[in-house]
Amino acid sequence: MTDGNTSDVIAAWGFLVDANWNDSSVNWSETTTSALTVLEAAVWTPGVVFRVATIAVMMVVTLVGNVSLIAIIASQGSLRRKRVSVFLVNLAVGDLMVCLVTMSTEILFVAFGEWLLGALACKLIVYGQIVTLASTTFLLTAMSIDRYQAGTSQRVSLYAFFAFFAFSLSFY
Repeated sequence: MTDGNTSDVIAAWGFLVDANWNDSSVNWSETTTSALTVLEAAVWTPGVVFRVATIAVMMVVTLVGNVSLIAIIASQGSLRRKRVSVFLVNLAVGDLMVCLVTMSTEILFVAFGEWLLGALACKLIVYGQIVTLASTTFLLTAMSIDRYQAGTSQRVSLYAFFAFFAFSLSFY
């Protein structure tokens, strides 16, 4: 955002930005890359405050919901023995990772308008975001296959699995 053009950010988040705010109130030509200047250049408009507060509320709800789900399944012996519970616990752990890896860095990026954590953290966090997205997708797929197998015969579900697998290979 230090290049003086915030129209891309406003276009992407325009429905949340205060209608009375424009980027002419910030003198972008005087900003530098020092940490103090970055903190001073951060514009805490009502739109930014709303976005940060929304992400923070989503993080709290995600943390409370998934930790309570894991605690309930871990405390109930009858639930620990079910296949669906294993999938739910893994999905809850994946959601917690999305909360910690993606949402926390999104708050920093929204609040300050640029990446402050350096090149190494950028690469590690992007890797973490990709892994959590992929694991969540694969867990949902595995849960769908499991529920399909529970309702059909083993032979029919095996044929369906290979048919879906062959279909998915056609996209590569």
